[in-house]
Amino acid sequence: MQAHDLSEHVHHEDDREHNRHGERRTRWVVAITAVMMVGELIVGWWTGSVALKADGWHMGTHVGALGLTLVAYWYARTRAGRDTFSFGTGKVYALAGYTSGVLLTLVALWMAFEGCENLITHPTVDYRDSLPVAALGFVVNIVSTGLLSRGHHYGHGHGHGHDHGHGDHRDHDHDHG
Repeated sequence: MQAHDLSEHVHHEDDREHNRHGERRTRWVVAITAVMMVGELIVGWWTGSVALKADGWHMGTHVGALGLTLVAYWYARTRAGRDTFSFGTGKVYALAGYTSGVLLTLVALWMAFEGCENLITHPTVDYRDSLPVAALGFVVNIVSTGLLSRGHHYGHGHGHGHDHGHGDHRDHDHDHG
């Protein structure tokens, strides 16, 4: 079998600075979301608010999902120049997103079960203490969305020539997305 040189297919993306900013913002979001998660779970348990506990676990899924994103940022950053990732490390982000979605689905099912259980048992809820914490959780979600939505890009464009085995594409740009 003849060896094939993959160097003409290599896509070492040069978006390290963009990813550094994204990684830094994601770290901040994980930190504030983790603090909010703990606060909501404690106050939800103390006040008997299923909604607050559910949002606390929801925040926990964000911490887990964004934690996976941080691992993906680190993994992709530390392996970006290696030839073993001849088409780049972008798929690492997709795998982290998929795994996060699966975990979110599992937590959502668990919260649905607990919600149905509370519809049957009708626990007493101290709304006076739980509503301010819920409002703060909403503010944290808005701040997190603002932090994560800045400078977002999908895929990449490039103008180098390479042949994918379907003819010569050396004279035009194309995007992978």
